[in-house]
Amino acid sequence: MPQPREHRFAVLILSTQYQRPTGLRAWPDGGKEKVLRQTAKLWLCDPERGSARRMARIERPAQVRSEYSAWIVGWDSIGDYRSIYLDVRGRAGETSDTDPMRWLLKVEVGPDTSRAMAVPYIPSSAAQPRGQGPLRGGRELQVSAGDTIRVRTDASPEFRPVFRIEPTTGDVVALEPGREDSD
Repeated sequence: MPQPREHRFAVLILSTQYQRPTGLRAWPDGGKEKVLRQTAKLWLCDPERGSARRMARIERPAQVRSEYSAWIVGWDSIGDYRSIYLDVRGRAGETSDTDPMRWLLKVEVGPDTSRAMAVPYIPSSAAQPRGQGPLRGGRELQVSAGDTIRVRTDASPEFRPVFRIEPTTGDVVALEPGREDSD
């Protein structure tokens, strides 16, 4: 999600580590993979500087058994530091008829801050994600993400690749200028 009126953006990378079934667990149909760990990493990216900083790492809560997800739902500039708000969800059981669970988290964007704090609500002053479309004027950035993250700004209106997501770690890595990675 782009930071309002800036050329920086936040991106949340979800990753899952599985264990393949072996022995009797794999019989007769190959079995079901066991989820060992699920993680959401929040990154703050600055394409003008070519920098990506991990702001928070959110492990799947122990009570969540399925449908773990995390979403960026707002930016807020009230207070000492700008803040990014996250909506983290999951289910207590393996099926969709079990209780849903939800946490709202705030991550302050400051020079030394990178922790997620639980909050009871998202303030009305927080900017909501905006849809893609034409650039609206003024200082603005839009993001297109896949394996490669592309951006365009009011100063450079064509999408260009600036970061890639490392598939084995879920880390955001700056691309060398002029390099094209494929999605």
